[in-house]
Amino acid sequence: QKFEEVKGMCDALRELMKDEIDAEVKRQVQERIDAEVNKKVQEKIDAEVDAQVKEKINAEVESAVEITKKESTKATEKRINALIIALSKADRMEDIIKAAKDHDYQQNLFKEFGL
Repeated sequence: QKFEEVKGMCDALRELMKDEIDAEVKRQVQERIDAEVNKKVQEKIDAEVDAQVKEKINAEVESAVEITKKESTKATEKRINALIIALSKADRMEDIIKAAKDHDYQQNLFKEFGL
């Protein structure tokens, strides 16, 4: 009997607070939905930012590589031209042709002339 009394009181209390309980449930559900939506939006934003950062880094790296290639090519051209001039001044015209055909020979000439 005591149990039935307590149960009746709980049911009555639940009925009295039904609107407040429903409102609180609705508020918490909306809060969780908003949190989940915000989380997913933030994940998409983070992914987009990450993709843009990677794209920018790749573009910068490509640009740096291209600049390095151009600088390297210019340095190589200057080195070869300096060798040709040195061989020409030393009246070693055949060595110019041989160096153009034989990479190892060309490297030895660079060493010989300190280039």
